[in-house]
Amino acid sequence: MSQEVESLSQEPRRGFLSRFAGLERSDRPSIAVRLVSWCRRDVPLVILDASVAILAYMLTLVLRFDGDVSAAYWDNFWTFVPAAAAVHLTSNYVFGLYGQMWRYASVHEARNVGAAGLTAGVA
Repeated sequence: MSQEVESLSQEPRRGFLSRFAGLERSDRPSIAVRLVSWCRRDVPLVILDASVAILAYMLTLVLRFDGDVSAAYWDNFWTFVPAAAAVHLTSNYVFGLYGQMWRYASVHEARNVGAAGLTAGVA
């Protein structure tokens, strides 16, 4: 039994592409199938994350001026917010928050969420 545990612990972690390593080229899913799968799985999360980030920045601007924000500040806000949203989305992607099954989330995923939030907040 201890040999089984040792052999399991020595196996490298398998990534998404490694599952196709032993397949013939004709057996692999096409790029179109993989792209559609990614869009169905991750695009709604990206849209949700971008919306939440933009709304959070908008709320802080409105609260800062007690609801009376001048046009100059709104112009600056609409210049700033695409870059801020891009930083948030890139940070989430770099820390692996897209493409995972959150049903089985663990402490490792929670650390990734925290690291992505801190990175985006500091940037």
